[in-house]
Amino acid sequence: MKTVVFLRTNPIDPDPRIEKQARTLARSGWEVFAVGWDRSRQLPPEQKMDMFTVYRIGPKSEFGTGFRNLGGLILWHWDLLKWLWRSRNKYTHIHAADLDTLLPALALKLLSGKRVVYDIFDFFSESRKGPGLFKKLARFLELRAIGLADATILVDESRVAQIRGSKPKRLEFILNSPEEFDITTNPSRALTESSAQLRIVFVGFLQDQRWLFEMLDLVEKHPSWHFDLAGFGDLEVALEARIKNIPNARFHGRISHSAAMELSARADVLFAIYDPSLPNHKYSSANKLFEAMMLGKPILVARDTGMDQTVAKYDLGFVVDYKSSQEVEDRLKQIAQWDTKTRQAFSARVREVYSQRFSWKIMSERLIKLYDTLEV
Repeated sequence: MKTVVFLRTNPIDPDPRIEKQARTLARSGWEVFAVGWDRSRQLPPEQKMDMFTVYRIGPKSEFGTGFRNLGGLILWHWDLLKWLWRSRNKYTHIHAADLDTLLPALALKLLSGKRVVYDIFDFFSESRKGPGLFKKLARFLELRAIGLADATILVDESRVAQIRGSKPKRLEFILNSPEEFDITTNPSRALTESSAQLRIVFVGFLQDQRWLFEMLDLVEKHPSWHFDLAGFGDLEVALEARIKNIPNARFHGRISHSAAMELSARADVLFAIYDPSLPNHKYSSANKLFEAMMLGKPILVARDTGMDQTVAKYDLGFVVDYKSSQEVEDRLKQIAQWDTKTRQAFSARVREVYSQRFSWKIMSERLIKLYDTLEV
């Protein structure tokens, strides 16, 4: 029996990339489990999901503390290693997401001959806060560990430059495309369901340098606009407090992926405006970019991030200067003035781009083919 366990340092509640890959392999005949780190210690330790089971372990901790959480990270590695060893007869393959799950996975490869697929959601040293010495050590460790895995997955071809110096045995590209979502979207739907002239939506991890407080400030200036914000992360409490004073904005908190897609389907525009001064943001490949394509929505992204070239090449929305509130505001005003015909034409065109070049059908075929070549 082909069996794979996915590893992630969040509770998988939700985690779109883990969930869709798990379902894809389950549909192709694999038995699938997942192990996540529940830092709150408030979620069920075992939960049946759609086509796979999630187990939650790990010490109580906080998101967004970077290398300051080194003690918690060490305890997480120990808990994960123990789980993998006790359960070693239940799986043949390990799908490790990011460096903070890879080392225990490689230990099981050494001790029990497990096949390891290393899926780099974010390059560790360039996506964590911490002193330079720790980052250099993490980079050295990750580049060497890549060569020990049986295969490495990147979320975008541009990230090959990010892992320069490593020697992956096999390299595949699985983009952050969403699964096909059974919802009929009307480009003018937001206007018919709400009095808002423009509905803006952001669903994702709530952290610094993603233009979240800036968007709240901007929406506050435009009472005819509406901003829906959802997700979790280290800015969750501060954003919820700020949004209480803005009548044309709403905080939804942590929501399921299906609820996130429904919320995005009612938007007029999505955004993924990340600060390009962060090294990892130069290789951004946000779920929101591909969700916007599938739903036929325009998206705003920051110049000099990993997404700007794709947005510009396929005319998927607008590329803006991260530091220019005026440019963001001007582009939003422009979208607010689109009539129904313009929205429908835009929607049809970008959905076709998605279907032909970026769909999850294409990505799932790559994933299945990769796993089929990694027989034990």
